[in-house]
Order: sequence, then structure tokens, then C-alpha cells
Amino acid sequence: MILIDKLKSKSLMKELMLYFLVIIVFMGSITAYTAYSFRSFYNTANFMIDDLLGVYSISVSIDSLNENIVNYTKSGNIEYIEKYNRDYEELFALVEKFQSESTGTSYNYMRDINRFLLTIDSAADTVIYSYDNNFAQIYINREVFELEKVRNYIKDDVLKLLFEEKLRQMQFYYTDVSSRIVSVEILTLLLTMFITVLCVIFALKFSRDISSPIHQLAGRLQRFSEGELNVEKVKGVKNHEIGILADSFNTMIVRIRNLINEIKEKTG
Repeated sequence: MILIDKLKSKSLMKELMLYFLVIIVFMGSITAYTAYSFRSFYNTANFMIDDLLGVYSISVSIDSLNENIVNYTKSGNIEYIEKYNRDYEELFALVEKFQSESTGTSYNYMRDINRFLLTIDSAADTVIYSYDNNFAQIYINREVFELEKVRNYIKDDVLKLLFEEKLRQMQFYYTDVSSRIVSVEILTLLLTMFITVLCVIFALKFSRDISSPIHQLAGRLQRFSEGELNVEKVKGVKNHEIGILADSFNTMIVRIRNLINEIKEKTG
């Protein structure tokens, strides 16, 4: 009963599962770290690309605002004014969003764009007022020219500088990421080598825990079968199945010795 209790307390299967669990934890850690590193890279790169697309979208929207005003002065179609108002509200909201998410130089550029949008809107109101009140065409053309000057300044100076700033940030980030990827690869290689060494150590240890006591048992059993009753006990065995076998062998040897001694006493 004691042997059965020992067997339940610790077995080779439990020990083997523990070794596997340690290896799985290390492998899982490597996988998680690698996945996190590349996921972080992907998220940041995606965010930077969205910024570049946002700058391009602002540029296109500013062209659209100017085009709507010019088309209105040529046709008098009120739909161009309605479209201008919708586009302006969307563009203003987009610039406000990017400004709230920006920092440093990018924030200053977005703040300037926000201010120039107000200038564009004021210039557009002047053009519309002049057209609606039948001002001379030369005067309307001059106001349209002033509106285009503001648009060109935003596109050629502010937006161009902002786009270049975003590109520099992305180039710097990709340069930094390249070195980080190399570091991740080296770390992954080192951890993989460590796990390989750990697996070898576990395999050797597990093999020794099994083969050493079995070797002792085989030698003592052979000597005992040849009549050598004073064989030493099997020692240094863990409390698992092989240990139970060794304990059983030691107990068997002691009982056989005692039985032989009793027989000798009775017949002597």
C-alpha cells in the first residue's frame, strides 16, 4: 500500500510532463515575443501610412474646394456651393482630427493648415458675394486668383513640408526597425539554442534517472541469481516507478535473506 501511495505521488509520466511543460513555456515565450515585436512594427507602420494618406487627402480636398468655387462662378449652379460646404466641413473635421493626434512639428503644420482653411473660407465667401451681386468679371477673377494663391501656398509650402516630415519620420522608423528586427532574430536564435541545450539536458537527466537504477537492478539480480545473497541495496533512485521497482527489489532481498536465515536456524 505504501508503494502504491508513492507511485501516486510521483511518476515518470508526471516528471516527463513537467519537462515538456517547461519547454513549451519557453517556446511559447519566444513565439509571443516575436509576434508582439512584428505586430508592434505593423501597427506603427500602418499608422504612419495612414498619416501620409491623410496628408494626400487634405491636398485633394483643398483642390476640390477651389474647383467648386470656380465652377460656381462659371455656371451659377448652387449645387457647387452645397458641395463646397459639405467638403469644407469634412475637411475641417479631418484637419482637426489629425491636429489632435499630432505632436511637435506635425502639430504646428496642422495648426497652420487649420488657420489657412479659415482664410480659404473667407476668400470663398468673398468670391460668392461678388458673383451673387453681379460684380464685374475682372473683379471676380481677381478674387478667384487670391483664393488660388492661398490654395497654392497651402499645397506647395505647408502640405509639402508636412508630407516630407512624415516621410522622414517613416524612413527613420524603418531604419530603426531594421536594426530591431536583427536584434529580434539574434535573440530568437539564442533562445532557440538555449531551448535545444535545455532539451538535451532534460533528455540526459531523464535517461540517467531511468537507465542508472535499471542497470543497478540488472547487475544485482544477476549476482543474486548466481547465489550471491549479500548483494547491496539499490540506492539513489527517485520516488517514481523505477524507484518503486528498486524498493521492491531491496525488500525482496531482505525477506529472502531473513527466510534463508530462519530455515538455517530451524535445520541447524
